[in-house]
Amino acid sequence: MLLNSIMDPIILIGLALPLAYLHGHYTGRKHGINLGAARMYDEIWRNGTKTSKKGVRKVELENECD
Repeated sequence: MLLNSIMDPIILIGLALPLAYLHGHYTGRKHGINLGAARMYDEIWRNGTKTSKKGVRKVELENECD
């Protein structure tokens, strides 16, 4: 009886959708944060000025909080 009720498609979908949503939310959030951090680093690197040392750039950071 219990096995038949668990395998009912409506109940199975009702259990699977929330789990799939939570999995996608946390996986996508982690991926998005990593991607955003990489893009921010690339932008800072591009806007930096070259120095005499190889692989080193000078960046100026501003505090834009008002």
